[in-house]
Amino acid sequence: SDKFADLDLGVDPWGQPYCYHIYTLSDPYQDVVVYSTGPDQTSQSWDGRVWASGSFAGDDIGCMYDGSAR
Repeated sequence: SDKFADLDLGVDPWGQPYCYHIYTLSDPYQDVVVYSTGPDQTSQSWDGRVWASGSFAGDDIGCMYDGSAR
């Protein structure tokens, strides 16, 4: 079972739950992306390339943590 499946990060300023993705492919490090879908409440960032591009799309806002950059 995924220990992060029911992680509750609260809601963004527009009342929507925050989105998150945890990458485990860079074992032993984990990379984490947490973002808000913004005022339009539509995820425009998650197409699998957000980590490579280093930016969010549309009005999405968030942060990224690179576990290997300690």
